[in-house]
Amino acid sequence: GPGGYAARNLGVRSARSEWIAFLDADDEWHPTHLANLAHGISSAERPENIVGVFAGYLNAHSDGRCYLDPFTAHGLERVSATLDLNGLLRVWVEVRACPIWTSASAFRRHALLDAGLFPEGRARIGGDKDTWLRVSSLGPVQVAPGVTAIYHRDAVNMVTRATETNFRHCIYETVQALAEAAPEPTRMLLYRMLNLELFCYGIHATKRGTVSRQTYKGFRASIDPWRFILLLAASTYLGAAAFRAVRLARNLGARTTNVLRVDRAKVRLE
Repeated sequence: GPGGYAARNLGVRSARSEWIAFLDADDEWHPTHLANLAHGISSAERPENIVGVFAGYLNAHSDGRCYLDPFTAHGLERVSATLDLNGLLRVWVEVRACPIWTSASAFRRHALLDAGLFPEGRARIGGDKDTWLRVSSLGPVQVAPGVTAIYHRDAVNMVTRATETNFRHCIYETVQALAEAAPEPTRMLLYRMLNLELFCYGIHATKRGTVSRQTYKGFRASIDPWRFILLLAASTYLGAAAFRAVRLARNLGARTTNVLRVDRAKVRLE
């Protein structure tokens, strides 16, 4: 068929409920996950204004390594109950990752529709982040307490494992559109977040070779000069090879450090 984003959009258009929750085939929910999201919404100061809600999740690898999502690991769920667009962007930059993960979130159907749904036809990867950014520009998102989902990082059908990232991130267009009408503080947060995403795309692309300059076109070097220098280095054969060597050493080290290791059969939130 036309792909996952198109399938999700079809599901959202066909749905009749007020809220839409997502669960990819290779991930898991705790039995109380939906109740937890509902509690998060109702606990907001003005629940009627909330456009989305998300909970924490556990990253699980087939070798037994497990670790909390960045937002929860930083302890931010205890101090950031409701996030407006600026708050979401600050957290995104601070933890160096989008705090919202698809299979641990739910959004109002009308907000998804108003934001333009998922970017089918214009994105192969990164469309979830692009969607959450557009929806969050319409209203605040709420944090539900606890860790109530599992992200199976090594699932055989995971799209992101084999997808190329050596191209322009789809979120670039959304950032440009939002920045045009945004006040200066929001504009700077948008550019800092965009720099982070372009950098991550570029570094991921070194797994297969050098980084295309098209991948980080639009990067604000004045905001992140050191990351820009690293991207320039990754655009060369020797630089990309160095990144691959560092990645290999880091992966080997991760298997010998005391990272919360559990038996795969026990990785259940029950």
